[in-house]
Parts: sequence; structure tokens; C-alpha cells
Amino acid sequence: MSYITASEYWQEIAEIIEQVKGQVEEYGGDVYEIAHQTVDGHRWNIWYYYSADIIENSDNEDVFADYGVDLNAMYERRGIHGILNFIAFHAMLADVCQDLLVGIE
Repeated sequence: MSYITASEYWQEIAEIIEQVKGQVEEYGGDVYEIAHQTVDGHRWNIWYYYSADIIENSDNEDVFADYGVDLNAMYERRGIHGILNFIAFHAMLADVCQDLLVGIE
């Protein structure tokens, strides 16, 4: 069962980008840190049942490999939902940052 369509996903990514830009303009701060906090607190990352849809719709579903995490150890600690949530979070963050950080770095 799919909870998020591709168009819903990318619309939400666009809204998160605008939200982060607004926070940076209004309060200042590190763009990446604010993006990280925003994605971390997003309802789709809080509830693990969205994880598969995030991964499916993301352009960055394999970015988790850059973190060098031992998925076997993670599975023992957090189970399959923990792994899916980890992959989904980093994919969503990368989708936000790939457009948000253009020209900033």
C-alpha cells in the first residue's frame, strides 16, 4: 500500500525548502542544520510506515551508503523499521538539500 504519491512527495519537498528558506531569512542560522531539523521533525519521518514511500519517490534513495553504517548492527538494534526510517530520512534530507544548497556552499 502506498501512502505518498510522487507528486505529493515532491510538492512536500518544495514546501520544506521554502519553509527552511523562510526560517533562515527570518532567524538566520545554518541552512543545513535547519533543513536537518525540519526533515527530522517532519511527520513522514516520525511515522515509519511512510518510509518505503519516501525511499520509492526519492532521487537519493542510496545516499545512506555514504554514512558507512553497519546495517546488520542497526537491524539488531532497531529492526527493519529502523533501517527503513534511517534510509528514508537521509534520502528526504538529500532531496531537500540538493536544491536548497545550490549556490550557498
